[in-house]
Amino acid sequence: MKTQIKLLKCSLSIFFSLAMTNVVFAQDTSNLIGTWKGTSNTSVIGADQHHDNKANNNVQFFNSDFTIVIDKVQGRNFSGYLESKNRKELVAGAIRSNMKSGVFVDSDGMATFELVGQDIIELCYTHTTSSNNKSSVAACTDYKRQ
Repeated sequence: MKTQIKLLKCSLSIFFSLAMTNVVFAQDTSNLIGTWKGTSNTSVIGADQHHDNKANNNVQFFNSDFTIVIDKVQGRNFSGYLESKNRKELVAGAIRSNMKSGVFVDSDGMATFELVGQDIIELCYTHTTSSNNKSSVAACTDYKRQ
C-alpha cells in the first residue's frame, strides 16, 4: 500500500511538472515574433493586388511567395505586416486561449492560423470582395520562420 501511494505521488508530481512546463510555453506569445515566409496555394476570382493577373470570368490559381513579419506582441494580441512582391499591408491579430491558433485581419480580408511547430504556422486567408471590389481570394500557406 505504501509503495502504491509513493508511486501515485511520484506520478502526480511528474504529471504536474510537465503540465506546468506546457502552460509556461503556451503562454509565451512572443514566440510569434519574427519573419515567416511561405508559398501560397491561392484561388482568385478577378484581379488581385498581390498577384500579377488580369480580371476575367474564370477562377485563376497561383503559387505566390509571401512574407509575414510579426513585430509587436502585447498579451494575446499582435501586429505586423504581410508582403508579396506587389504589395505590403498591415495586419492585426489575436491568439486564442490555446496559445497555438488565432486570427488576423488586413485591409480587406481575414485569416485563421495554427502554430503547428515552433517554427511553422499553417494559415488560411480569405476575402470575399477586396477593398477595390475587384477580387475574391481563398489561400492556404505554410509559413516557416526565417
